[in-house]
Amino acid sequence: MKDNISFKFNFSEIIYVLVIGVISSLIAWAITENLNYSIIVICIFFVIYLVAYFIYKKLIIIDRFKKCGILEVYQNQNESEVKIKDKISTCNTLDVLAVRGLGIFGLKDSLIRDILIKRAGQMSVRVVFLSPYSKYMYKRANEVGEDIEAFRKGIILAQDFVRELKLRHKVNIKAYSYDSLPIWRLLFIDNRVFISSYQPAIDGHKSPVYEIIANNEYSFYSKFKREFDFIISNSVEIN
Repeated sequence: MKDNISFKFNFSEIIYVLVIGVISSLIAWAITENLNYSIIVICIFFVIYLVAYFIYKKLIIIDRFKKCGILEVYQNQNESEVKIKDKISTCNTLDVLAVRGLGIFGLKDSLIRDILIKRAGQMSVRVVFLSPYSKYMYKRANEVGEDIEAFRKGIILAQDFVRELKLRHKVNIKAYSYDSLPIWRLLFIDNRVFISSYQPAIDGHKSPVYEIIANNEYSFYSKFKREFDFIISNSVEIN
């Protein structure tokens, strides 16, 4: 995982280790009748235990992450960019939930625009934008401190980019408009999803990104896919 993992000691575990350590040192002292040797034994025991403890706990946490389908946690979109481009370069389906999507594919230097054009006709793409006339558009514009009309024009511009990709570059893409509070920023790439969130005062591409796969019934993938399917079923297709 990209993020640091912290551990907390359990009090009962500490007592257990202390008891075992003291018993070990007493045995060493009884055999050698050397106090210094018994101190060395207990110190070595604690060092070995601490190393084993941290390795064991880290393995447990990594295992739990994997059961939830979590492969990586990135600081932001830039850190996940290489992985996202690599997966899209070979995928069959791509579903995107965004507010404007300018940083994902709308602008010429955006995350995946060049790949979509290069693979036109080789993959199926669905994009869901926030409605430029939604009351939640006003809320999101205020959250990030942008001019409301400029924010609205950004969404409309992204929709125009979709039409360009479809008509000029022959990309197999459909666009939709939703009217609800933007919470998640989702990129579904086949059986994998890259998730970030829309937080107050923070642009979506600057939020941490979670990479999750559909590896078992405990995976978060199916939960977010259900959320996406619900949103798109209540959205309006953009022609």
